Amino acid sequence: IVGHALVVLIGLPVCCLVPALLFGPALASVEGWRAVDALLYVVGDLVLLSVTPVVPVTPLGRAADFLSSCVSFGVFSWLLTLLGGLPVVASSKTLLYKMTGRSEEEEDEEDAPLSSTLLTFGAFVLVIMPAVFLACAVLL
Repeated sequence: IVGHALVVLIGLPVCCLVPALLFGPALASVEGWRAVDALLYVVGDLVLLSVTPVVPVTPLGRAADFLSSCVSFGVFSWLLTLLGGLPVVASSKTLLYKMTGRSEEEEDEEDAPLSSTLLTFGAFVLVIMPAVFLACAVLL
């Protein structure tokens, strides 16, 4: 349990700092922001919250924001996957099965094939997400 607590309390914030330290200075120099505002902007982007009032207004700043958003989305997804693999999630799943009276075998029968899941994930990450981010960056 101590190892999992360390992952959640130390590992996750450190993982959030990596994109902020990579893209924060770039956004600060391109947009003329203070370093703190740029770091807060990228961290806010990572956790899907607005924590600073500044937004990129230059085309180069929007491009850097687009790249930062794509990387942040990947990091955020990885963090959610990491949290989903912790034993407390498996315990919660078992408890929910007991509470609803369903079995894990019934749930497994309803699952989509892996190829369909991977195809949907790939289409979302490689096509839909970049297209939406790009459209939003161009419109804003």
